[in-house]
Amino acid sequence: MRTYEKLETIVDMLASSIGLLTNPTKIANTFESKAIKGLSDKTINSYMNYLMKAFLINKAKRYDIKGRKYISTPSK
Repeated sequence: MRTYEKLETIVDMLASSIGLLTNPTKIANTFESKAIKGLSDKTINSYMNYLMKAFLINKAKRYDIKGRKYISTPSK
């Protein structure tokens, strides 16, 4: 699988998981389980950062309605 195809797959995975907790390690494990080599969690994290800088995706922090404070859970 070529690099741009891997990036397209990452974008598709992120688009299909809107509102769910997602992290680079889970995505890397998915690629590994499908026998697609060459994508580490660090590489996926870099791709996600590039996508955020290009305003294609955005990180959403969870918000606690009761206490109106950010809680220390992972971002979406």
